[in-house]
Amino acid sequence: MAAARFDTLDYARKLERAGVPAEQAALQAKALNDALAETGDLHEQLLRLENKVDRGFADVDARFNQVDARFDQIVSGSDARFDQIVSGSNARFDQVDARFDQIVGHSDARFDQIVGRSDARFDQIVGRSDARFEQVDAHFEHLEAKLGARIDALDFKLSGKIATLHWMFGTMVALIAAIFIQSLYKL
Repeated sequence: MAAARFDTLDYARKLERAGVPAEQAALQAKALNDALAETGDLHEQLLRLENKVDRGFADVDARFNQVDARFDQIVSGSDARFDQIVSGSNARFDQVDARFDQIVGHSDARFDQIVGRSDARFDQIVGRSDARFEQVDAHFEHLEAKLGARIDALDFKLSGKIATLHWMFGTMVALIAAIFIQSLYKL
């Protein structure tokens, strides 16, 4: 498609009507015409570029289709191999589960034996501990009774001694008072 021609005379007249001086309007119209001429047929260049881009995308689409086909081929082969591996793994896991159940059953029985023996031994230790605590409690009660009796005896002794000290103190106060009164009368 050929480029549309630019009418410089019409453009210059429009500029003059808008208030641009005639000489300046003519120069602007010529400069615009030269610029448009240098760009060439822009529309034709864009069409060539669009065709080139379309061909490039068609090539990329074809390559993607090849990659997709190869990928589908690899995935289908991988799926079959994966299914085979999963099947083998499931069988092996079933064997491991059976062995584990066997070990757990044996361990549970052994644990029950150990717990039974431990419970019996613990009950025996608790019984002996309870008996020993009862002995210690009885001994403490006996010591407490002896200590109470000794404290009562000491209290009785101290009460007598304190009464004696009170009497002696009262006597001393009376003597001091008598000496004080006597010294007052001698003066």
